[in-house]
Amino acid sequence: MSFLPTVGLWELGSFHDDLAFEMAIVAVAVVVYIVLGRRDHCISQVKPASLKPVCHPSRPRRVVREKQTVATTVTDVFRDIRRLTEAGQFGDVLTLYMEFLRSPAACDVHRFVGVIPDMEGVFLDVAKSAHRLNRVDLCRRVASDMRRLRVPQTASIFESVMKMLASKKCYDGAINLYSEMLRAGIEPTTDSTSCLINFLVQNGQVQDAVRLLQSSHSDVRPSIRTYTGLLKTLSSSGDAPLALEILQDMRTRGIRIDQLILNMVLSACSRCRGYQKAAADLLVEFRQSHGLGDAISYRVVLKGLEASGQSALARNTLVGLDTKQMSLEDRVYFQQVRQRLDAA
Repeated sequence: MSFLPTVGLWELGSFHDDLAFEMAIVAVAVVVYIVLGRRDHCISQVKPASLKPVCHPSRPRRVVREKQTVATTVTDVFRDIRRLTEAGQFGDVLTLYMEFLRSPAACDVHRFVGVIPDMEGVFLDVAKSAHRLNRVDLCRRVASDMRRLRVPQTASIFESVMKMLASKKCYDGAINLYSEMLRAGIEPTTDSTSCLINFLVQNGQVQDAVRLLQSSHSDVRPSIRTYTGLLKTLSSSGDAPLALEILQDMRTRGIRIDQLILNMVLSACSRCRGYQKAAADLLVEFRQSHGLGDAISYRVVLKGLEASGQSALARNTLVGLDTKQMSLEDRVYFQQVRQRLDAA
């Protein structure tokens, strides 16, 4: 009876020893696997400098990625500017534009000239946004930003910004922008020259406007609006000599003289001492050659002649005046003038 338990206990002890030994082997294997696995991971993450290739093949890929990033930034910003402008989000346009100018990508804009369609239109959108928000300072810096970023400039961008500045009564800024266009080597067009003449007149620089008009090339044909604005100022100031010079310039350039132009020249002459006779002669000339001369023309000339005491010339001017097609007020007025001249 005692033998069986003894044998059972011995077999049980032998069993436990074998199990412990096998578990120890498994534990050592697990430790070795973990240690070797970590070592291989560290080696894969940290490579000695001596193992790096001399040619550094990763560098060209990095340069390509940087160029792609710059291209993506420029194209995305310009696309967003166009989109925000069309949506009327002018404040966001200016914010995006100023942030872009401060970014490194702005230095590479010139590389995408011809790649990005209508790049000039993007800068024009910025100027329009600044104009809508009354940011004259940002509006006038668009052209200089284009020059600094080496983006080609044309006369159209200068003309557009000049008109925007003038609409905000910033005539000095528009005149300076014209000078900047000349410094950039851009030939001014008829429109830009006409705009500058008008800006000079509005800014009170009438003499400069006349000199520019007279010095402009013969093929430059300022618009009738330019001449009208200039003569309007001269008519109010009574500067007959300049008014007559402008009239002669219009004739030389083959620009048609209408009734409004004639009346303003007559007004300038009638208000200027010693030019009342010139006004009467001019009226007779245009009446015979161009069929011009309305009630206003005669009112202006007769008023100047009466004020200067030239009654005889005033009577001669009234000869041949047909009042049948005039209003009742005008007929009464000229009848009273005749009566005063006859009584003088």
